[in-house]
Amino acid sequence: VDEGINAIRKELERRGEWDNTLVMFCSDNGGSIGWASPLPGNAPVSGHKGSYLLGGTRVPLLIHWPKGNLRAGLNPQLASTMD
Repeated sequence: VDEGINAIRKELERRGEWDNTLVMFCSDNGGSIGWASPLPGNAPVSGHKGSYLLGGTRVPLLIHWPKGNLRAGLNPQLASTMD
């Protein structure tokens, strides 16, 4: 994932579009359940992928927009990326 995102960033820089591009990165649901999963658990919240508990719905959302268009820091507001 890191290499893919870096390739996109480099291409945007090559085209001169990096400073004009809003980049958002998120997941689509919580982590899997079970011992066979290579993914980390969802602690400290309960639930898992497929459940309506926080562990099944809360995911990271990272946003990058150069040139000071966004304030740095954490925001506790809810967001939806419904498809």
